[in-house]
Amino acid sequence: MKKIMLALFLTISMMSFSLDGHLRFGGVTNANSYNKSDNEFDNYSPTFGLEVTQSFLLFDLGAGITHNRKISGTDISTTPAYLLARWNIIPIVIKPYIVAKVGKDIYTRENTNGDIKGKEYYAAGVGMNFSVLQAELLYSVTNMDGDKRGNSNLEQLSVVFGYKFF
Repeated sequence: MKKIMLALFLTISMMSFSLDGHLRFGGVTNANSYNKSDNEFDNYSPTFGLEVTQSFLLFDLGAGITHNRKISGTDISTTPAYLLARWNIIPIVIKPYIVAKVGKDIYTRENTNGDIKGKEYYAAGVGMNFSVLQAELLYSVTNMDGDKRGNSNLEQLSVVFGYKFF
């Protein structure tokens, strides 16, 4: 029993020092017609970000920040900061996962005549880790405040690739 407790203690202690940092790049598009400006999936824009996670057996918990550039048609760029929870389904060589993110849009820039501000940010998706590389498909919703054109949710679909740098 003492050996099992010692092994468990050592495993948990080693995990406490295993922070992972991912530098992420990809593309983002509208997942619906935002305020009747353009059709879905017509325009793409780059996205980039940084995530830091801590592993706990089958789960990773962490935080991140992402900048989604302006997509033509909406002319709105957002920068959400968020907390994330990732469930590693099969933690072997190719590690598929399901991810959920919740946060706040900390910076919104738009080219319309309104005073648009991003509020809450929610996202869910799937991905996989392979060695130091990461690939993720993510559906996100940013609640917008002050847009007089109608819709108050900016829904986006992202394909992101990451590189583990620590």
